[in-house]
Amino acid sequence: MTNRLAIGFAAATFACAQTFEVATVKPANPARQGKGVRVAAQSFNAVNYTLEDFIKYAYNVHGSQIVGGPKWLDGDKYDVEAKFTENKPTVDQLRLMTQALLADRFRLSLHHDRKDIAVYALVAGKNGPKLRERHPDDGGPVGFNIALPNAPRIPGRNASMERLAAVLQVAVLDRPVIDQTGLAGIYDFNLAWKPDETQFDGQGGKGIWHGNPDDPDIFTAIQEQLGLRLEPRKVNMDVLVIDGAGKPGDN
Repeated sequence: MTNRLAIGFAAATFACAQTFEVATVKPANPARQGKGVRVAAQSFNAVNYTLEDFIKYAYNVHGSQIVGGPKWLDGDKYDVEAKFTENKPTVDQLRLMTQALLADRFRLSLHHDRKDIAVYALVAGKNGPKLRERHPDDGGPVGFNIALPNAPRIPGRNASMERLAAVLQVAVLDRPVIDQTGLAGIYDFNLAWKPDETQFDGQGGKGIWHGNPDDPDIFTAIQEQLGLRLEPRKVNMDVLVIDGAGKPGDN
C-alpha cells in the first residue's frame, strides 16, 4: 500500500508542476542516426527515444530498474518536440514535466517496488583519489560531457563524484552506478578508455564508439587516471514496475 501511495503523491504534483505548453510525439525517422535530449531556452527535444529511454530520463533510473512493460518498450523509437513559455526549467522540473507527458501521451502507469540489482559502486582507490579539486578563482571551461569521436573520454570540469557516477550510469555502463567515494568536493579531471560491447547501449567497441586501442578498459582507466575504483555489488534498490502503456498513435 505504501508503494502505491508514493506514486499517488508523485502524480498529484503534476497538477502543481510546470507543464509543457505544447508537445508533439511522433515516430522517429528510421534514417536518422543517434539519439539524445536537447534543452534550449524555450524548447525540449528528444530524438530516437524509446519509451524505456523516456522512463529512464523522466525518473532518473537505469534500465535494470524498469520491470515489465509492452514488447515495444525498448524497440519503437519516437521524437518529442515540446515548448514552454516560463523560464527555463531545472533538470528536476523537466523530469516531472516528462513524467506528465508520458502519463498523457503513452498512458503510462507504474508503481514502485524493491529488487536486488547488480550495480557498480564508485569508491576511492587504495592510494587515494588522483583528482584536482577546483577552486572558485579557477578559469577556463566549465562543463561535463562525453567527447567523441576518436575515443570515448570524459573531460570533467567543475564536476562532483555524484555527477560522474550519474554520467557513467546513464551513458556508459550496463548497470546502475552508486557514488560511495565519500568525496563531496568539485573536481577537474580527464578520463579516457577503450569501451567494450557492454557499454553505450551495446555500441561499445564498434563504429564511433570503437575507442583507441592503446587506451585501457574503463575499470583500469578509472583506477590509473582518477585513483577510484568500480566495484561490482548487489544492492536492494527501488524499481519501477510498469502496469500499463499505449503507443501515442493509439491515443
